[in-house]
This record gives sequence, structure tokens and C-alpha cells, in this order.
Amino acid sequence: MKKFATEEWMQDFRPSRVLHYFDRLRIYVKRPASKEWLGRLERDCGNLNSRLGPAWFDPRYQQRLEIFQPSPAALLQLAELPDDAMLCYAEVACDVVVPDEYSLQNLMDAFLAGFLQPHHRNKEPEIYVDGSGRPTGFTTRKPPQKGARRQGFWFQFYIDRPCRITGDPHCFHFEGKHESRRALKRLGIHHPRDLQHFDFCAYFKKRASKLYQIDYERLGRWDHNRRNGRKRKKPHIDERNYNSDRTRGYVLYQNRSLHAEGNHRSLQTFVVCLRLIPPSQYLRGSPGASFSEFEATDRNLLNIIISSTTEASSEARPCAPFVRP
Repeated sequence: MKKFATEEWMQDFRPSRVLHYFDRLRIYVKRPASKEWLGRLERDCGNLNSRLGPAWFDPRYQQRLEIFQPSPAALLQLAELPDDAMLCYAEVACDVVVPDEYSLQNLMDAFLAGFLQPHHRNKEPEIYVDGSGRPTGFTTRKPPQKGARRQGFWFQFYIDRPCRITGDPHCFHFEGKHESRRALKRLGIHHPRDLQHFDFCAYFKKRASKLYQIDYERLGRWDHNRRNGRKRKKPHIDERNYNSDRTRGYVLYQNRSLHAEGNHRSLQTFVVCLRLIPPSQYLRGSPGASFSEFEATDRNLLNIIISSTTEASSEARPCAPFVRP
């Protein structure tokens, strides 16, 4: 695959369908639910795990519910839970179904090179590869060690599993993971009843509608000024039209963006390695356009997960959780 293949491909890319849904929910309740209530809930979701016993953080909570791919009917049923029910974990997911393996790998390459979770502090990202060394997944935050707990939010995307809703084999799965009541309250979710009115479009527009591109010239000039104590603002171009700033920035990015898991790079890794540098010093980015306005000229304008569709179409449709047949 040529270096410029991804940018050229994006100009005409249209997904087969886009699905928004909650991939996983974790809820604690003080009074265990009845078997009949749990049976109704299980019929309207992908899977349901119920565990009795006191919660580690508060022994008054006696049951934990792990709910996978809840349908709108299941979300409506969760609204029946008492006011003291505690939602403490949610995965806001989007499945982008594409027609072939080539499109799937292009999406993976584009998000590795351009997706960034800002304000990430010192959290380490991780890339997942298959047996052949091909990148198949990425998370902006490594899983915790055994026994450790984490809070906050992070993102993950992968291409090695079929769509959980339709079973389509070529699926780019993107999800935001939000753990702790505080993290969920930032989304406007205070109780499970708030899930049925969640605005998926607004969520993805704010957090995943922009891909960035490194400005190698600005990065190289910043590095040169830092090392030499200067404040040069113009590029250094010699009589042969050789831009030394651009070369310096390119080499710096290649060295600092490399993952330990293999010969693959990501923008998130680079920003974590250079966490003392404000990203505004070396990033270019612009808001994405929805499918109905898709006229990408480079990877900065890619926005493939704002609009939710339920049928194979290139037109944008109103966002809503998926509807089971």
C-alpha cells in the first residue's frame, strides 16, 4: 500500500452503515431484582450477567448487573430502577460497517495516525497486533494491573471482530469507556433512566469528529529553537530549497511515536512521549463534516461516526440507538 493511499481513498469513502449503541453498562442496586424482571431484561439485550453480593465500595449495594448491547426496550426497562440505583460504567460505542478489508485497514491506519485524546496526562496508550504483526486495535489507556482500579474515560477502537449488532465481518468499532459516577455525570448521565435520551450524535461530534495531522515544519522549528535557545519563527530553507525544519520534525515524530508492541506508530503515543510540549505547537486539525457534507481533502476532515444509519446508504440519518428487528 502506498503512503498516500489512505488520503486518496478518503475522498470517496462511504460506509455501508453506522450504528450507535451502548456496548456495556454496569449498574449496582441495593435490592436485588426479581428473576422475572431479569428475564425480561435479558431478552432485550445481547447478554446479561447478574452477581449477588455486597459491592466493594459500599456493602449496601447487594447486586451488580453487567448489561451488554441493551436495546431501546432494555433502556426503557432500566428506567424503572429505583432512584438509588448506581450506574458506574458505560461504553458508548459506534460500529462503522465497511464493504471490504481494504477499507477496514485504511480506517485503522487513519485513526492511528490522526486520532488524539487530549488532556491525557501520563496515561500510556497501547496498540494490539495479530500474529502477522498487523495492527488490529488501539486503546488510549492501558488496562490496569491485576487488582488495580481506574476512573475517568478513555477510548478504544479495533477491527478484528464482527459487528455485534448485525454480524457484518468488516466492522470498525470505536468506543468511549467511562468509569465512575463522576465521569458519567460529565455526560449528563445521573441515573440509568438518562440512558434512553442520550444524544449519541453530540457525543461523537465532541469527542471523535476530528483527526489531526502533524505539522513537521513547526515541530522541527520548535525543537531547533528549544535546543539552541532561539525564537526563530520562519522556516530554515537553504539555496537548494531544502527545508531542514521539516526533516527534523519528521525524524522526531518517527522516533517518538513508535510503539513497543511492534513496528507501528500513533499520534497518541507521540503526544504522550512529548507531554511537556503543547500540541498546538505542532498539530493541524479541523472539525469533521457529516456524511451528507463529506468532501474530504485530507485526513483532517474525516468524520465517519457522527451520523447513525440503519441501512446501507451514503446519506446521513437522524441519530438514534440501534433498533433490533
